[in-house]
Amino acid sequence: MDVSRFSHAAIAERVRHLVARQMPAGCDIASCHDDLSLGASGVGLDSVAMVELVLACEREFTVRLPSDVIEATALTIESLTVAIERALPRAMRGPGV
Repeated sequence: MDVSRFSHAAIAERVRHLVARQMPAGCDIASCHDDLSLGASGVGLDSVAMVELVLACEREFTVRLPSDVIEATALTIESLTVAIERALPRAMRGPGV
């Protein structure tokens, strides 16, 4: 398995792709910075979309994220990326992760 695909940048890029699939119509992922809230005060994901996003991330990276990630009111691309990095087995983390 190519561990380089699990670098911070690679994880963040894949999370952006998953967020884009959950975004409301008319929103553009390119205009979203990594620290923008994914909830109603930012991107506009409702609670169901947020849960679906977390579950999609768990499937994508074959990890189990802690419940506080799902319950986070200020979930961002960056915070989700960091949570995934922490959940990955150390052997699968990219350099510097």
